[in-house]
Amino acid sequence: MQLSEKLGKKLDKALEILKARNPDEGLDRNQLIEHALDRGLDVLLRDEQRVPVDFQGTASSLHSPDMFVPIKVVDMSVSGAAFVTQGPGSFRENEIVILQFSQGDVHFHKMAIVQYVREGRIGCAFVDPNGNKDIEAYLVISGLLDSEHDED
Repeated sequence: MQLSEKLGKKLDKALEILKARNPDEGLDRNQLIEHALDRGLDVLLRDEQRVPVDFQGTASSLHSPDMFVPIKVVDMSVSGAAFVTQGPGSFRENEIVILQFSQGDVHFHKMAIVQYVREGRIGCAFVDPNGNKDIEAYLVISGLLDSEHDED
């Protein structure tokens, strides 16, 4: 099998996965290639399970760490989270943010990079130098994630 044919099959599979995940976006092959060049195909096709959560917290930009925006974290995976702002403040793609969120006795403090901003929803990837074992442990203990999960 030639390289171009192999790449074509991988792109077709990736497009199929992304269309299933985001049926309203209408992605085409060229947009997929642009996203892959921007972020890498592995990031687009991450296989960590996202689960709905309900955490309250704050987000601040690395450039303005003293300006806290109230947020609600609405879903989370081992590698990232999505949140909505609950007050004035905005974030941009590729911006580094500091997230602090909690529910009951469970508290997290994470550094992340904003991956997308869409209709008030902000998706980010954790970039914590200490890894995300705290997030993984919470998801497993809460029964939200299969304990057989392996972080890449």
